[in-house]
Amino acid sequence: GRLCEGGCGVGLRWEPQGVTSTTGGRGVFAQGRVWPAMHRLLGRPGAHSLGLATPMVGCRRGLASGTLSHVSEDGRLAKMVDVGSKVPTRREATARCRVQLPPETLEALGVAGIGLEARQLETLTSSKGPIVSTAILAGVMGAKKTSDLIPFCHPLSLSAIDVDVAWVATDELGVTCSVRAEDRTGVEMEALTGASVAALAIYDMLKASSHDIRIGDLALLRKAGGARDFSRD
Repeated sequence: GRLCEGGCGVGLRWEPQGVTSTTGGRGVFAQGRVWPAMHRLLGRPGAHSLGLATPMVGCRRGLASGTLSHVSEDGRLAKMVDVGSKVPTRREATARCRVQLPPETLEALGVAGIGLEARQLETLTSSKGPIVSTAILAGVMGAKKTSDLIPFCHPLSLSAIDVDVAWVATDELGVTCSVRAEDRTGVEMEALTGASVAALAIYDMLKASSHDIRIGDLALLRKAGGARDFSRD
């Protein structure tokens, strides 16, 4: 790889699976790979190199002048975006994730071999108490605490948080979190955090039965408001 034009001194090589360091530099991307989705954010996938600034993120002539709004103009520091000049508008977002339960957990819940249509969510309990209602409360609390957990998220005045838990397969619970607000920035991080925390609460409620419970498939389903809408449907 080559050094970037801004003189950052870290060379990276694009590969189909991600980004690999070619210089052993100290930047945050220097170790291992980043997700292939970063191709769309950092530039066109292909056989070319990219340099990143140290010690944090960005390139003085690359990322800082592109689409990464949380990078300072000199490309060396992450920052909180100033949204003070924006007019508050209606913002909505929905996120989901899944909790896969192993056979021993299904046995402990008393639902092994029972069809989805015959399962009652209200009866799902563990030694800690009711599972679904606890997960819903955790998801609501998690969404409200997003700005305390994610460094550059703005504290928002949320108008509604809806968390839902449902069977989506014989061994999987699906968690969705929908968030609404009238504010200057979007609520997708609140929806993602709410879904994540609700799923973690399910794990906590059931971990006595197995540590092989898996949480995955976390994704934003849709958002509305702001510069652009998004839908995964």
